[in-house]
Amino acid sequence: MKNSDQLFDAQFEQDLSKATGLDDATVADLTRSFEPIGQRFLRIIETTPTNFSIGPSITPKVRLDWLRNDLQPSLTELVATLREPAKLSGKPDTLPSELTEAELAELARLLEKLDRYADELGDCLEDRIADKSTINAEIRFELVSELAVACDEAGITVARDHHTGKNDVSLAPIIIRKACKVICGDLISVDPHLRDYIKLRAKKSAKA
Repeated sequence: MKNSDQLFDAQFEQDLSKATGLDDATVADLTRSFEPIGQRFLRIIETTPTNFSIGPSITPKVRLDWLRNDLQPSLTELVATLREPAKLSGKPDTLPSELTEAELAELARLLEKLDRYADELGDCLEDRIADKSTINAEIRFELVSELAVACDEAGITVARDHHTGKNDVSLAPIIIRKACKVICGDLISVDPHLRDYIKLRAKKSAKA
């Protein structure tokens, strides 16, 4: 019995077998390898602002405006207050939830760290806006690459000439395309990312 939260279930295995003609053992090996990859990327997509249909849809411009105009000014004001413990003193009363000066100092330190992170994130978003880059492309490449590694390890050749259909070299794009659809909910073009993966794999082999 498969876990209901499992991405690559019996139906996926049946569909993959039908589409590729691979034997049951190879399909099972692939889905076992795909599952942890899929779960990790699903968490990333579900929590990262992207253009994937299952993820939060927030543009870099909206995020940048919120960081610069809302979050960071509020953090600056709050940290200034925390640096003046008298403003939060409950004396002479004893309040059960009152923070000690040490706790206030630690909270201020963490909020200052958050402000620095927000500043770094803002700079990153500004760069993305300037060069019109998208995080979707980066996530797609990393996802396709990890699935390609799993295919290579299972003996499914990821080759530059997969369009020729020689032997089984055309199977990897089919397998990876189907796996990506399960993980990110969208049909994506895997060929450009596979070409980049093959180039990187060749460079690594040359250095080895």
